[in-house]
Amino acid sequence: MTAKFDLYPSLHTHVAIDTSLFGWILPQTPMVFSTFRDPVDRLLSSFHYGIQFGGGPPGLVRKCKLPGVQDLDDWQNRVISAREIAALKDLTLYQQALREYLDYCKNAVDNAYVQFLDPKTKDVDVALTHLNKYVIVGMQTDLDESMERWTKVALWTCRYHPKAAMIGKALTDPANLDSHFRESTSLADGTGNELASPTIDELDLDLQELIRTLTAGDQLIFQRAEELFEEQGNWFKLKQSGDNHTAESDVSSNK
Repeated sequence: MTAKFDLYPSLHTHVAIDTSLFGWILPQTPMVFSTFRDPVDRLLSSFHYGIQFGGGPPGLVRKCKLPGVQDLDDWQNRVISAREIAALKDLTLYQQALREYLDYCKNAVDNAYVQFLDPKTKDVDVALTHLNKYVIVGMQTDLDESMERWTKVALWTCRYHPKAAMIGKALTDPANLDSHFRESTSLADGTGNELASPTIDELDLDLQELIRTLTAGDQLIFQRAEELFEEQGNWFKLKQSGDNHTAESDVSSNK
């Protein structure tokens, strides 16, 4: 049976690496593309957006209930209001909402990178092994470079696919390249009011301690991800240099 590929997948949440699926539902050695950011910034962003899912094996991913609201829209409106007030230097409502979120949705943000890299045991050493072995790393601080690398990898690995031309067009057509994802990262509701984004150092000491505990393993993952981003960047440069050298040799041999 010929596999069918959806060239325009719709992703609504994160996907954890479950190695028990390799060689069965997934390829034996799949390539995993993932972007990383500072873990504390990621946790606070998850709070702003109301992320409800953590990492887990298929069928065992738990979803938390956002506190004090009926749905995600209500939650984001609550956070927007708290951030508007926080912009006036009053963090009371912001910190109250954050405490409630970390109480109700702790599983969604407790060392999330570790969860996604090792959803079964949530062991930081196993997570680091999976990061080194499977992940082509991107950085949210350099999305343009990250997307360029991933596009090159996808085009190369799909070059013999029966729909390679369609895949290439989907990945390189300027009409598809702009940033739906960048646009979706804006939480502003159009009111024009300033939304504060308090740093961890502006929060009460108990919240600072809790957040650092919930990101301790992720800090190790992020440190290695930054190193991999540089290492893999060197690989791309070497490969491109080798491709250019090969092309020059081909031109010379044809003279």
